[in-house]
Amino acid sequence: MVKVKLEGFESTLKRLKQVEINTRNISHDPEALRAVGVLLSAAAKKRITEGGLPPFEPLNTATLKRRRGGGEGGKILMDTGIGRRSVTTEVQGVELFYVLNKYMAIQNFGFQGIVSIGVHRRKVKSRNVTRGKKKSSGVAFVKAHTRKMNLPARPFLGVLNAKEQVALGEIVARRIL
Repeated sequence: MVKVKLEGFESTLKRLKQVEINTRNISHDPEALRAVGVLLSAAAKKRITEGGLPPFEPLNTATLKRRRGGGEGGKILMDTGIGRRSVTTEVQGVELFYVLNKYMAIQNFGFQGIVSIGVHRRKVKSRNVTRGKKKSSGVAFVKAHTRKMNLPARPFLGVLNAKEQVALGEIVARRIL
């Protein structure tokens, strides 16, 4: 599990104070933070479903071939939906965090580097053959190794469209008036 601290409400609060609205600090209101968290979590899930805002960088051809059905009609970050369902928010004291699995954190921020791959098994069609009365298992054992990985960032956290920005403003306004 990865937690990402949300920041950036300071500029909104400063702008509200400049227009002389009687404000109290939203960060000390757990209900307001929960409401903001629900909105941000829903917006992140919507970004994943819609394919980003701006659109995500297209998938590599090798990735498309590996996907179910050859990647036909497949959406980026939506192969199984597990990652999308993992995106939530959590309030701890006076702080709001995104909570998501490691895979989704890497997808959001991108990654470039060397990854260690442990020993594992892989199904291989060429080994699934019958010789006489014996049928081989169709399983190959792969040694531990490293590989280069270059995943582009596909930001979906904290990206709001105009309608969601208005909704966020309404939540803040309700809590400070």
